Amino acid sequence: MASIDFTASYSTSSTGNFPTPLSVVANVYFNPHSYKFTISQFSTTQFKVTADLLSGTGCSTSFNATITFKNDDYNNFVLANDLQSIQDK
Repeated sequence: MASIDFTASYSTSSTGNFPTPLSVVANVYFNPHSYKFTISQFSTTQFKVTADLLSGTGCSTSFNATITFKNDDYNNFVLANDLQSIQDK
């Protein structure tokens, strides 16, 4: 079967009222596989993103990146304009 659990904490951006994530953890379970997605805020414009893919046989794959945006005006966010960089970690 399948199930999902999700936890998050947010803050209001200094330049508006759009909630920005401080920490997000989402787990998705599809027997026998599971997926874990994590977002952690380093600063108002920089986030660590991790995706863990786990098999039912003990194999795992992880993707880690740091995403940086040009500013913290998330009320007027346009990905094509505001994404500064994605760095593999």
